[in-house]
Amino acid sequence: LIGGHGKKKTLLVFGGNKGLVGGLWNRLVDYLTVQLESYHEVMVYGEDVAKRLDLIISRKFRSKTRLYFFAFPPQGKIPLFQTDLLKFFQEGSFSKIDIVWPKMVAFSFFQPFKKTIIPFDLKADIQSSNTKNNSAWPIFEPNRKKIFEELADKYLFSVIRRIIIETKLAESLSRATSMEKAKGEVDKLI
Repeated sequence: LIGGHGKKKTLLVFGGNKGLVGGLWNRLVDYLTVQLESYHEVMVYGEDVAKRLDLIISRKFRSKTRLYFFAFPPQGKIPLFQTDLLKFFQEGSFSKIDIVWPKMVAFSFFQPFKKTIIPFDLKADIQSSNTKNNSAWPIFEPNRKKIFEELADKYLFSVIRRIIIETKLAESLSRATSMEKAKGEVDKLI
């Protein structure tokens, strides 16, 4: 679960399945095209973002990065989605896993935001467990590794849930802003 054992750098991208939020998804895709070459794999969650990214990549350049496209999970499937992501993290064949999603900067303005979630920094814990004089440490049941793994699971669940909620918020507010602008334009024409 700790990560950092393999050699692959992976980027998870949270976007959306629907349109009417062109500026939001275009900013996300523009950000990704700059970041793309620094990752071995990019997994995009959101059909509309995937279409835009695939179109730009096929037109502009050929990338060595492997791209995977998935639909954004519906509300009822989010717990299963989180469980699948945790299994993915637990494989431990990645040196780094980053997540990118649209984060609110102002009420109707969202900017792509990147967070590294793997690797965890455990140097201090590893050093303390390798010392010869462990008799001063209390005995934990379960052991420290099991406690860490449980806390890491809870941490990743909360991070993923927050990112999914922020992504849905960005999509909803961008759609509302677009519709309000369109209504204003129609009112002017009338």
